[in-house]
Amino acid sequence: MLKGQSNVPDVVSVNQKGNELTVVLADDGTQSLNDFMKAYAKATTLVLKSAKEQSKISAVTVARQVKLEDGLEYAVAGKWQNDQLTAINKLAVDPAIKDVLLSASHYSIGGSVWDSFSQQQKNDYQNHQQGGQVEATDNGFNKWVQAGIEKNK
Repeated sequence: MLKGQSNVPDVVSVNQKGNELTVVLADDGTQSLNDFMKAYAKATTLVLKSAKEQSKISAVTVARQVKLEDGLEYAVAGKWQNDQLTAINKLAVDPAIKDVLLSASHYSIGGSVWDSFSQQQKNDYQNHQQGGQVEATDNGFNKWVQAGIEKNK
């Protein structure tokens, strides 16, 4: 999906279980927050468009790791299901991170990233680190995001 693309992060893992696809992207540790988020947005859009072409996939989860002093966490993660996958073609080729995340059924922004956001960026997400198109809480998604935090022992 991402081979040959410029300005996209490396893939840490890809897991397909039934009709759900999960992709975790790496942090290269050298990008500014703005470049980090742009790279996530571009890679996520490419993954979503590729998954949409495979009719058997009905849910896609994409996260990007960030390296912290005490381990790793998912700096940003999103889950797109059914209607959100259908609407993915509305996203630009090089979309804004806000457009990508707000189109998700669920999204989460890690504390380290959230804390570095400007007030305007926080306002873009209605001051919620977690949100999305589906109002009901997706505990599976939330648990998966929490499991993405790895502390150095």
